[in-house]
Formats: sequence, C-alpha cells, structure tokens
Amino acid sequence: MRLLLEVQRGLNIIKKKDNTCPYSLGNKFLLGLICIFFILFFIPIINRSLWLDETVTYWVIKDGFWDLVYRALHFQGQSPLYFFIVWCFIQILGNAEWVLRLPSLLSLILACIFLYQLCLALFDREWALFSILCFICLLQTDVVSDARPYGLAVMFSTLSILCFIKWIQTGRTKHQIAYIFSSTATCFTHILFAPILFIHFCYYFIFREDYNKVSFKKIVLTFAIIAGCLLPNAYQLMLLIEKRELLSYAPMPGIIDLLSAWFPIKLFLLLIAGFVISYIVQRRINIKI
Repeated sequence: MRLLLEVQRGLNIIKKKDNTCPYSLGNKFLLGLICIFFILFFIPIINRSLWLDETVTYWVIKDGFWDLVYRALHFQGQSPLYFFIVWCFIQILGNAEWVLRLPSLLSLILACIFLYQLCLALFDREWALFSILCFICLLQTDVVSDARPYGLAVMFSTLSILCFIKWIQTGRTKHQIAYIFSSTATCFTHILFAPILFIHFCYYFIFREDYNKVSFKKIVLTFAIIAGCLLPNAYQLMLLIEKRELLSYAPMPGIIDLLSAWFPIKLFLLLIAGFVISYIVQRRINIKI
C-alpha cells in the first residue's frame, strides 16, 4: 500500500504538465496509431454475419417493446436496457447486421473518450493517449463489438470511474449524481459488471489521504443510494437463481479458473510494468527535487 501511495503522489507531480498546449509530434503519432488500430480491429467486422448470441439479440427485440422486456428477463436473464437501445436503432436504421452492432461500436468510441478524460484527470496527455492505445489492443474485439451488451457495459463502467474520480477530486454534487447514474447504468447493462463498485471503494480507501473533499460518510451514503437504485435488478437475480441449473452448461470453476478469468496474465504483466515504471519515474523526480 505504501508503494501505491508513492506511485500516486509521483503521478500527481507528472500531472502538473500543461495539457492545453498543442499536440507534440509524439502525441500525433500515438493518435494516428489509435485511429489505425481502431479501424483495423473494429470496422471490418461490423457487417459480418451474425453469430449465435447476436441472433438471440435480434430474436429478443424483433417483435416489439413488451416482448423485448419479457424475453430479455426470462430468456436472456439480463436487464432490458441494452435490448431497448438496440431496438431503437433498428426502428430508425433497419434490420441490418451493422445496425445491430452500431450501439456497441459507438459505445467503444465513447469509452475511449471517457478513458482519455480519466487519464487527463489522473496523469497527463501522453499517459492518456498511450492508455487508449493499450485499451484498444487489449480488448477482445469479437466480444465487445458484437450485438451484445458488453460494449455498452464497458462504456458505462469507464464513465462511472471518470465520474468517481472527478467527484472525490472536486466534491461537486453534479459529479456525485453522474457517478450514481453511470454506476447504476453499468449494473443494469450487465449484472456481471457490478464488482466494479468494489474497485471504486478500494481506490478511495487506499488513497483517501489525497482526497479530502468527500467524507467517508458520503461515500457510504452514495453506495447505499446506488444499491437502492439497483433494487429492480432483484427480480432478474431471482430468475437467474431459479434457472441456474438450466443455464449452467459448464462444470463448476475452481479458484484458479476464476482468477485467470478475472486477471488475465497479459493484463497482470502490463499492470506490474506500469507500477514499476511509475515508481522509477517518481524516484527520479524526488532525486531531482
């Protein structure tokens, strides 16, 4: 924990760079790479034929709003939020494959914008652009860009982190309200993204000495409000519990299986490398000072 605190304080020093100055040649190079990789990874697959789960998405939404709600809850075991958004798109643009995938693609673009703003709030422009580049390269393109709720959930979860950081940095009520909305929307988009709230709490607990604009009591109250907003999801959870044997087509995962799914080795190595680099930079800054 002491290492994390030192790294955070070192990065706060780095953040003092002026992010309003014109883009440097290195910034432009990173921005170009981001655009190239995004086009190469996501654009070619937007109009391919639907696979099984995407076909289920079309079946859920094809017969109107009320059938959409019933099928989303009772056959998909998910909130109707994502399916309602896709249904609105096909009402306007028609029933093409690219239309079904368009909400996910737009969500990824917004997620990159929110990630950029988040890194500007914590670090500087170079870190922001490099983070977006890593974000695009690490994404499972055949999952988050499909006609499924994962891209939208990634977007809302990134927005919730941005709003949380802005809130604990400034203490403004508008950021608190935005955090409540984005966190609730994340869980309503896909219930498996709910553990992101625990990460928010851990971040505040570790770095609470650096953020004195928001009290611990406010943090607890805000999480309680989010929990209250998520009460309608209780019906969805009840349906999932009732159908757990029907939905379980794989053996019970072990702790190693869960850890490898939650913390992919390549992501874990990148995080370690990031902490080491940040620590070295912070040490060099202290020596110069």
